[in-house]
Amino acid sequence: MNLSIQNTRDLWAGLLYLAFAVIGLYIGSGYRLGTAAAMGPGYFPMALSALLACFGVASVVRAFLAPGDSVTQLAWKPALFILGSIAVFALTVEPLGLPIALTALMLIGAAASCHFRPDIKAALCLVAFVALCALVFVHWLHVPMPLLGTWFGG
Repeated sequence: MNLSIQNTRDLWAGLLYLAFAVIGLYIGSGYRLGTAAAMGPGYFPMALSALLACFGVASVVRAFLAPGDSVTQLAWKPALFILGSIAVFALTVEPLGLPIALTALMLIGAAASCHFRPDIKAALCLVAFVALCALVFVHWLHVPMPLLGTWFGG
């Protein structure tokens, strides 16, 4: 049996997923895990990192089994938009609050795609997503993120 890489995109994606999973597991291991009924601060990062590791392993295995495209070049513009959107969120969630920071994250991240066109449907989906995130994370899970940031007296 000849084991050779059939799909370098899946290989690199899987290795990237595994790298982020290992980092997340390492960072999350320093927090209390808790239980599914009473989640500690480490529960979500550990669960998410474990899930990401599973996707990473599946992607690496697929790289050896299924033929696919090779990586020709890195798409720098979309990568910078996605990384920039995460940085903007991290820097603005405290001073501006979750709704504004999340809206900025989504709009900057969407600008990474050549297919994104602002329209009323996209705007309504954005408003619904921000409202859902505020309900789930702030009100139901009690994640300490301000709805109104310090710049607005929150």
